[in-house]
Amino acid sequence: MLIILKPEERRKIVKDLFNLLCQNGEAVFLTVTEEVSPQVFTKDEWETHCRDAGFVDLSIEDPFAFYRIVRARKGLARRP
Repeated sequence: MLIILKPEERRKIVKDLFNLLCQNGEAVFLTVTEEVSPQVFTKDEWETHCRDAGFVDLSIEDPFAFYRIVRARKGLARRP
């Protein structure tokens, strides 16, 4: 789904999803590798956009030839 959106809209969705998750919640993105489509985020871009949104414990796996699984967890709230 993200592939049909412009890059800035994709980044916004990652940030918006972060805000929707409860503390310690996990987002999982199923996508393809950049070898399949140059329009998808690269591993480095996924890492940058997830970290910029505030996600922690990022995991990016390419379990098969063309598929990518990105897991990002929202950390616990920090106490002031």
